[in-house]
Amino acid sequence: MPKLPNIFLWSMPRTVSTATGRAFLASGKYNFLMEPVNIGQIVHRALSVLPEPPPTDGLPQTFDEAWEIAQQNQPWFWKEHASLAYHYTNFQPEARIAQMSQARHIILIREPKQQVASFLRTTVDIGYILDPENNPGMVPVFEAWFRLNPAKPARPPTKKEWLSFICSPVPLRYMHDFITRPSPTGLAQPSIVVDGQDVAEKPDIIIPKLCKLLGVELSWDEMKSWDGDTPDVPPALKGWVEGADKSTGLSASHLRTDHWEIIPESWHQIANEVIEEATPHYLELKKLAITAD
Repeated sequence: MPKLPNIFLWSMPRTVSTATGRAFLASGKYNFLMEPVNIGQIVHRALSVLPEPPPTDGLPQTFDEAWEIAQQNQPWFWKEHASLAYHYTNFQPEARIAQMSQARHIILIREPKQQVASFLRTTVDIGYILDPENNPGMVPVFEAWFRLNPAKPARPPTKKEWLSFICSPVPLRYMHDFITRPSPTGLAQPSIVVDGQDVAEKPDIIIPKLCKLLGVELSWDEMKSWDGDTPDVPPALKGWVEGADKSTGLSASHLRTDHWEIIPESWHQIANEVIEEATPHYLELKKLAITAD
């Protein structure tokens, strides 16, 4: 069998990205690297503001540290937040073309109305909602996370700034442009764009099609189900992957539809403004997405 390529999955929160990674892990052919840079940054720098911060042992703080870990776990399926590459100065994909050209790249998108609502609903479910009146203990964490980008203002983010920072698809467009841009300033690769909603609703079609475009021979029968928890997720962050952990495979059946009933009304207008601004960027990438046809 030909050597399997390493794979980057660039995503934003609530795009069915963890479940997609779990499918590749279930194949038995790939190691799944669950946001090593993002989790390392959150634990080292954001959750460190908590009165009882979680341990940081073994968690990378930079892309280069995560890269060293990845080289010991080949072939890997590395899921990472595109916002890191777009915002954080210690990532800078343009400075790592030699490394990134050694892998294939997937851009995972999701319709903003579904993504934003799912994200806010999850923050409510796990008690992370950015609401000083109801949950003052988490506010410093979100402020610290927001300021991982040194270009952000020193003041606390507004609710809209914070939600846009987490859910905007602009970083995904940035990564698509970087991946497809000619050398020496880009990877000169085709960027495989996938809609997370399609992954959840038609996995038996989309995942095999994705594997074919990646040039990997994997069995859908082996990828379609799993058990156990997502690896390498600190206890403090387990709530974010609860959907993938509670499910037994890729399916639309575990996608929640009651988001707006749970999200506080104080967030509705802000969410709709972020959705409106995000939608044109999503639609541009949607034109490039693989389909189930």
